[in-house]
Amino acid sequence: MTTARTGAGPSWRSVNAPSAALLALAAVAWVAVVVSARSMGGTMAGTMGLSLGAFTLVWALMMTAMMLPTIAPFVALYTRTFTDDAAGRTVALACGYLLVWTAAALPAYALAALAESIVSARPAAATGVAAALFAVVGVYQLTPLKERCLARCRSPLGLLFAYGSGRGRLHDVRVGLRHGGFCLACCWALMTVLV
Repeated sequence: MTTARTGAGPSWRSVNAPSAALLALAAVAWVAVVVSARSMGGTMAGTMGLSLGAFTLVWALMMTAMMLPTIAPFVALYTRTFTDDAAGRTVALACGYLLVWTAAALPAYALAALAESIVSARPAAATGVAAALFAVVGVYQLTPLKERCLARCRSPLGLLFAYGSGRGRLHDVRVGLRHGGFCLACCWALMTVLV
């Protein structure tokens, strides 16, 4: 007796040229992240001593490296739903997705700067703030909102059905924005703990 996977999203076996291109871009971004990290030297806590602009650029590079592979299976399935300009539509979707993750650099930078200032000014208070933050993050991980977002991020087939027949560059950017929003809603709490 065979059982069907429930809630299963697209698989890695479905990788096609557009999704393979995303994986290649992510690999290049990983090399750039390693090169950047080596050039920074020393410890890389908090804002890493970077300005907001530089932090945002490094953050965007890291998100490109880490997050593009996560959407490759979805892109493979998404690009099979239309016959026109798969490359252009993939770029638009990936740009929308990465825009969400890049925008997350702003609160991440603010949180990192705040953490740096608390740690340097009041180390004992920093421990209390960290404990409270862990508690908030832990509670969020158990909420129905997190579960709904996780379901949509893991299996974005609903996006495929809702947006698969659309046209135009902005349409695909919106698909990327929406999918990125669900994925960010799943991961923001864990990323906050890392900061």
